[in-house]
Amino acid sequence: NITGKVTIQCSGGEVKINFANFMLSNPKYVNINMVENGYMDFVNPNFHALENWTTDNCLIERVLDLGSDIHLNLLGNYVMKIISNDTTTKRVYTTLNIKGASNERFILTAYGKCDFNMYPFKIYAKFTYKNSGVRTYEAYFDTTTNNWDIANTFIVTEDSFTSVEVGVESSAPKDMLVDAIQLVKTSSVGADLSYNSNLSQTKNTVTSAQYVYD
Repeated sequence: NITGKVTIQCSGGEVKINFANFMLSNPKYVNINMVENGYMDFVNPNFHALENWTTDNCLIERVLDLGSDIHLNLLGNYVMKIISNDTTTKRVYTTLNIKGASNERFILTAYGKCDFNMYPFKIYAKFTYKNSGVRTYEAYFDTTTNNWDIANTFIVTEDSFTSVEVGVESSAPKDMLVDAIQLVKTSSVGADLSYNSNLSQTKNTVTSAQYVYD
């Protein structure tokens, strides 16, 4: 048996912080992003369009994000901009030529930014199963803030699959930014820790908070 303790310590001013998908991973596995051009590094030299992405009801372009938040330090300057001025459903997606078996584990995640909270803004992965049709897994960005947000979800395949579509979707009548779209195969088992799930210790001050799960 393995026992362990996770400690999260936050400090600074008043801020909203979200945590999800705590995992215990085997270090011999290397996580590789299966989404080609998920970090918006490559454009077609002839058309100056982002490679490997297909659009429905929208235009996209690669732009510099010159904001002051932590996104720049982690992911670089280039992001995908989804151009929108109406409430039609916009979708940007790519199809992955991958196959697999049941009970395989994946993490779907992306960074997104759109402060128009009347309309959902999500990332999704659509698995085509060999015997049970199509199943879509999705996660939603926080659109109540003008900061970057992370949307992610843990996927366990339900059957052998023949292809996967990964994309983002929204009907917001406002431009959206997306980056670091990732589908990663993992050996980990996902965990959903609520405020009271195995919460053994809390420590709060005016400028910091610490939560311990064990």
